[in-house]
Amino acid sequence: MSQANNEQVKLSSMNDIPAQIRAKIQEVKEQQLSKLDLSWRSTGYKLTEIFAEVFELEQLESLNLKYNNIQQIPQEITKFSDLTWLDLRYNQLISLPESIGEFAHLQELNLSGNQLTSLPASIGELVHLKELNLSGNQLTSLPESIGQLAHLQELNLSGNQLTSLPESIVKLTHLTRMDLRYNQLTSVPESIGKLAHLQELNLSGNQLTSVPESIGQLAYLTQLDLISNQLTSLPNSISKLTNLKELNLSYNQLTSLPESITKLAHLQELYLSDNRLTSVPESITKLAHLTQLDLSYNRLTSLP
Repeated sequence: MSQANNEQVKLSSMNDIPAQIRAKIQEVKEQQLSKLDLSWRSTGYKLTEIFAEVFELEQLESLNLKYNNIQQIPQEITKFSDLTWLDLRYNQLISLPESIGEFAHLQELNLSGNQLTSLPASIGELVHLKELNLSGNQLTSLPESIGQLAHLQELNLSGNQLTSLPESIVKLTHLTRMDLRYNQLTSVPESIGKLAHLQELNLSGNQLTSVPESIGQLAYLTQLDLISNQLTSLPNSISKLTNLKELNLSYNQLTSLPESITKLAHLQELYLSDNRLTSVPESITKLAHLTQLDLSYNRLTSLP
């Protein structure tokens, strides 16, 4: 690989690009390879656009364009009808074309670190998608069609500006991981309990004042992060999360804990620092698998 630099390359034809990139394209074309890596770390150049010759490689199943300065995705990208993996993280995308929904076989899509403010409704047509990363954008809302991603297992929406979630998000019943940290959420849909296969849920750094009772229906949840919200209490149903191993409630406004928290029989890590706790339930000593307990910066005068 050539030494990486920040030189930007505006590409309109094969004659405009450095020899090593041209050779990479030719190799994929001549050998009918299924993968193409045009990321900055691979080429050493910051591409500002995707040039026409790339779209001739219709056999591609994997396309890596991360860490470039690409500002828009041309409609022609859908010529890659067999694409299963597309990485466009850390570019300068401000929008996605409606044609994005034409990737019939796409399973992983990474669009993190761009400047997207909205998503086209056609995103819901990516029915075989398993992983979707939209972290570090400027999204203020999600289309209802996101609920059509029936096979989605991992959804990362951290670091956006979401104030609410569409009700349709609870249709993503195959989700195992959902990351919503560092948004501006003030509430979570009561129907979140329908995400029956969820194992990891991160809601840190939002503006939540409460958690719905239905969270107790997430029977497979092993990790729940609610750090840096505005919670003043917890629902009693939290005791039903019997597979929970890690619970982070630091930097909230909790004044007490429900006695039922001691039913979390598999809990290994419990973080409660920087709240307003004046006491802890005596029964907390029954959490036999607990290896980490952080109660610092509260208003405790005694411990059980």
